[in-house]
Amino acid sequence: MTLLCDALTLDNLQLYASDKTFMRGRDYFNGGAVQTLESDESTVSADVLGTQRYEVVLLAGVDGELEFECDCPVGEDGIFCKHAVAVGLAWMAAQDRAEPGESSPQSKPRRSKHIRLHDYVGGLSPDELRQWLLQAAEQDHDLRDRLLFAAAAEAAHDLPGLRSAIHQATRISGFLDYDETEAYANRLHDLAGLLANRIADGDARLVELIEEAIGQIQNGLGDMDDGEGRVYGSLERFQQVHLLACERLRPDAAALAERLVRYQMESQWETFSNILPDYEHALGEVGLARYRTQILMRWAQLPALPPQNNRSPHFDPKRDRLESTMEELTRAAGNVDEMVQVLRHNLSSSRRFHRLATYLAEHGRFDDALAWAEEGLAAFPGWHAGDLVEFCIHEYRRRGAFDQVEALAWNRFQQRSDQASYAILLQEADTIGRRDTLRTRALQYLWEQVAKEEAHTGKQSPAWQRSTRSELVAIHMAERDAEAVWRTFQGGAVTIKLWDKVAALRAGSHPEDAIALYGRLLPHAVEDGSRGAKYEDAFAVVAAIRKLRLAAGQHDVFDTELERIRQQYKAKRNFMKLLAEFK
Repeated sequence: MTLLCDALTLDNLQLYASDKTFMRGRDYFNGGAVQTLESDESTVSADVLGTQRYEVVLLAGVDGELEFECDCPVGEDGIFCKHAVAVGLAWMAAQDRAEPGESSPQSKPRRSKHIRLHDYVGGLSPDELRQWLLQAAEQDHDLRDRLLFAAAAEAAHDLPGLRSAIHQATRISGFLDYDETEAYANRLHDLAGLLANRIADGDARLVELIEEAIGQIQNGLGDMDDGEGRVYGSLERFQQVHLLACERLRPDAAALAERLVRYQMESQWETFSNILPDYEHALGEVGLARYRTQILMRWAQLPALPPQNNRSPHFDPKRDRLESTMEELTRAAGNVDEMVQVLRHNLSSSRRFHRLATYLAEHGRFDDALAWAEEGLAAFPGWHAGDLVEFCIHEYRRRGAFDQVEALAWNRFQQRSDQASYAILLQEADTIGRRDTLRTRALQYLWEQVAKEEAHTGKQSPAWQRSTRSELVAIHMAERDAEAVWRTFQGGAVTIKLWDKVAALRAGSHPEDAIALYGRLLPHAVEDGSRGAKYEDAFAVVAAIRKLRLAAGQHDVFDTELERIRQQYKAKRNFMKLLAEFK
């Protein structure tokens, strides 16, 4: 067993914690924030008073590493926090106070606070325990409300009483803040347990009461801060209780099916978004037949959607839910032609065409699949139909139709002529044995684009769009053609974001060119750093210049350049601090 004294050392505390965290933890320790310190040979625990009381445990792992737990937000993210530092320092201080040969006062065999509390409460008389509980309920409104709900639930011997308890647990008044939402979620947890227990009563009407509870919870979701999803997550528990009640109590199957369809299709929430296969057993043959009938009735009223010109059609969540449900029912029936009819009911986007083509290909109907994909490409020309383009390229390649592969791949490249598209084009060219031809053609096309762009220098390009010359520089860099990079760079304007990479590549053969380019880059790097007083990029530029000067034995030249840089940017104090490394 690894001893705590071997793992919990000052060196380890400083290793695991950042400098700032260690200093804050030391301040907490010096300020007396560590309380109820307890330890044994391998573990120490304590409470630390920060913005609130946090529980910390430090222990020696089996591999000799120092492990920790803290319920503060930082600690729960797995980061060694200031509270852990404070407890570690407090434990080491306690060891130092012990006399030689003695264990520290806190090193007695440790009994956890939970065990001590359990033992103490177990020794209380009923009257004493009742008094403690009433006092706690007066101070803790959450506890008070849960006790009141438990009282109401115990008195709810019939369905009206149970409905009253549901109303009491789910009712909210005004907007619930974060803490109030947590208390509300606790009430819902108790309610779900109560409803689950009542299944044993054997009354099928309980199913609709559970549905009422779910509806009331959903109605209040917009009036609370449920950022962590406690309340929304409780709906999953209620749905599980509802499913169990349906399976055990066997309510009227046809009526249940109609309600489930209504909840699934009309609610804005996802509690009943997936009915099958979960409710298949509960519905039985009669319920399943009614469920299918209800879905088909709604489907018959749903208008077909033809291709739309806008690339982002309006998303209708209720339509999407009905389409998904209809697809599931049809897929279960196993009829491919019926599934095609369902899928072609909505061809409003290239994504829908791709889904139809993919389904047909999965079932071996490649000719039909390609026909639908080609129709989709005709309806949605442009770069945003990328999945369809990829599907057609794959299918043409499978058939050995390499001319069609080249045509589609080239068209895709023309629509977005950047370094990434160039790489994709050459990857496709490799699969059909046409790399050299397409590479030459692509480079020629890009240079034609450069000529057009630079002939209209007055035209402003979007800020996010790199010039084609910049893309050519990136292409030659990816191909490690240093001379082509430099020639292209020298010929016209190139995005500043590539300058440092160009300089680094040029440095291998022409260090003076690289130094000159770094010198041009430095003012831009300093200006960018000024926005947040962070000059790491500017420092990296100076460091690159220094490296090249020293490699050439030009120490004095660099010293002169460094002094000039310091004089020019002396007002940038954070930059000066970084440059102080070059003494």
